[in-house]
Amino acid sequence: MVQIKLNKLLNKLKIDWTNFFVEEDCRCYDDELKFDISSKDFLIFAKGDYYCSTKQGLTNALSNAKRAIDCQVDWIISYLGYDYLKFNDATYPNIDNIINEYESV
Repeated sequence: MVQIKLNKLLNKLKIDWTNFFVEEDCRCYDDELKFDISSKDFLIFAKGDYYCSTKQGLTNALSNAKRAIDCQVDWIISYLGYDYLKFNDATYPNIDNIINEYESV
């Protein structure tokens, strides 16, 4: 089990918590408000493509599965208060160091 000191993590992430809120209901979000196609849609497409069993179908299945993951990551980034369209080294220069530090644990 990895223990992370909350203050250390907060200092590294430098997240603006002024608009952050916590609710008891675990379904307090709607991922379809921000995105025209949800990660669930991409998974449905991937499953349909997989059953084609052709080279093109399998390639499309893999591509749509990757899109589902990308969409979910974008949603998580925006849910945490970051702009997922500008989530890069220039906008958040320390993010690579933070990710690499916690991946190596």
